Amino acid sequence: MRFTMPQFWKVRREMTRIADQFLAVPTFIAEVLWYEALHMFSRRQPRRYPGQQVAGKDVAIFLLYQPGGILASTVETCRHLVEQGYSIRIISNAPVSEVDRGRLAPYCQTIIERQNHGYDFGGYQFAINELLTEEVVPENLLLINDSIWFPVLTKCDLLQRLRSSAADFSGPVIYRHRKEKKTHLQSYMLHFRQSAIVHPAFRNFWSNYRKSSSKRWTIRYGEMRLT
Repeated sequence: MRFTMPQFWKVRREMTRIADQFLAVPTFIAEVLWYEALHMFSRRQPRRYPGQQVAGKDVAIFLLYQPGGILASTVETCRHLVEQGYSIRIISNAPVSEVDRGRLAPYCQTIIERQNHGYDFGGYQFAINELLTEEVVPENLLLINDSIWFPVLTKCDLLQRLRSSAADFSGPVIYRHRKEKKTHLQSYMLHFRQSAIVHPAFRNFWSNYRKSSSKRWTIRYGEMRLT
């Protein structure tokens, strides 16, 4: 029987992975305690600014993080969403200037500034829990963030195709992993039909999701678990 020693780089990779997983739990607990304390003692609450758009049957939650100012491409995304019949709720993980709020207001129902905690899933959770509290049940719910330029083509029909899909939950890009349980839709654009929104699993996921500013945690317990 022939025995071959594993290559050193593979051993180092596995040891690093195990160490990362071991440290992830106490790091997450410390993060949760820190943000809970910050929430309790900080006077800063989410800031809300009204937009000029009226509520509609289809809702888009548009997550932004642009501390340097709102890009022209972001306004174009809003314009496209409005043309496609979406009522937009903008959630910004960074302050939005008065000038930029004026640029966004014609294309959205509301603009909400919140603490930059939890990546896009933290912002999505905040907005969805507000919808659930308000008992708003859209026919179509779109989650989108500003990590992409959209639309790139002038005659883009992606949103129509998502709407017409028979799937209750869909998205344009799926990450295929060699392990099936790690295969997941990528969170920069997700679409839910009303049949998914009213399902108890939808409310349960968003009500109980523990947001984190760890990218690994967000992918594993956000994108993967939601998918």
